[in-house]
Amino acid sequence: DCIEPKFIVLQRIYQSKPKEKRSLLISILLAYKWEYLIAFTFCMIAAMFSYISPFIVREIIDYLEGKDPEMDNTYCYKLMGILVGSQFISYILSEHMLYYQIMIGSKSTNNLISLVYQK
Repeated sequence: DCIEPKFIVLQRIYQSKPKEKRSLLISILLAYKWEYLIAFTFCMIAAMFSYISPFIVREIIDYLEGKDPEMDNTYCYKLMGILVGSQFISYILSEHMLYYQIMIGSKSTNNLISLVYQK
């Protein structure tokens, strides 16, 4: 049920161009532009969470090396919680992004095949 409306959009985009300027790749990208944008956004957010972990580890190490015995460990525990949480969010987003990209690929491939065989 989700493929048919996109096929109509793809068909409309493809047929709106003059015959000598029609491109299947451009038509697919225009029909699925929001899906690709969402996938790119997930990728950037997952990368951000992956790249933040070395900075958090460095902050934990700096805290532990310069630790005063009378200081409270709450700050270090918060940093460790942020580290674990960021890695968890990064993993969840990466898995969701992989699934989402596979779904976009299969839908766009099916619609592209339908458009080619319809011609």
